[in-house]
Amino acid sequence: MNKKFVLVSSTSAGRYIIENSFLKKGNFELAGIININLKDGIFRSNFDSFYDLIKKHKIKIHHSSNINSKKTISWLKKINPNLIIQTGWSQKFGYEVLKLPKFGCIGMHPSPLPKGRGGATMNWVIIKGIRKWGLTFFKMNEKYDAGSILFQKKFFVNNFDDINTVNHKINTISSNIFSLNINNWINGKFKLKKQQLKNITYFPSRKPSDGEFNFDFDKKKIHNMIKALTHPYPGAFFYFNKKKIFVWKSNIEIRNNKKIKNFLKNKKKQFLKIKPSLFVKVGKRKDEVIEFLRIQKNGQPEIWGHEF
Repeated sequence: MNKKFVLVSSTSAGRYIIENSFLKKGNFELAGIININLKDGIFRSNFDSFYDLIKKHKIKIHHSSNINSKKTISWLKKINPNLIIQTGWSQKFGYEVLKLPKFGCIGMHPSPLPKGRGGATMNWVIIKGIRKWGLTFFKMNEKYDAGSILFQKKFFVNNFDDINTVNHKINTISSNIFSLNINNWINGKFKLKKQQLKNITYFPSRKPSDGEFNFDFDKKKIHNMIKALTHPYPGAFFYFNKKKIFVWKSNIEIRNNKKIKNFLKNKKKQFLKIKPSLFVKVGKRKDEVIEFLRIQKNGQPEIWGHEF
């Protein structure tokens, strides 16, 4: 008889674990999925309902707004899993959920724990311009991101990456780690390593309003914010004539041609339009230029920069 595990997930990282659970051979079975309620999901960045996979593979699904609720715990008890795997879930697991599976709960966090505990991890990594990073599978306990490490993999965030390409990396790496280890984990075979408490760092949670920038910021800081908060996230934005303007795509590798040189010399001019872009002077001395390719006035369709 196959040994059962339940996946708790609400993001695209869970999609690839679902797919791999049907491709990988072994004595395990994906017996059910817990996802957030659909009405809540539409307000979450990177939400994935897994509807097509649930229909394709005929998987049991339970929607929950509280992983520790009596209703969710009752559903889990009926499944009686050997293991719970969590990826892309913000709520803390309580004692009853953690102790329900025979071999406990495994979480995935997109950081090289103990570095990068907390929320909005990859958004912060891109905003701060961090290059060497990683992700961790760990044995969950009653504290956020604090359990012993099961598997850790380093990866590199390139200058040309944005939040979507980095999430694709995380999805690929995490699904590969799942495939490599699931046959051991489902049988309770764990190689655990305690987190080094002296190395802990935290990222705070983010609100959509945190995406605001102004033209006193240097070009790299603005560019990193745009890359970190582009679709499907809330977006980086500035205010112009009291109107909120989102920027979804930008560039700072700009050829210093004659038009750009003359633009920098003109102290009165803030913007320069060259199809398809809007060039903007930034930095405290307004001696840097950033290129806005895709922008959007609040409540209106997205446009090319030069159409602003």
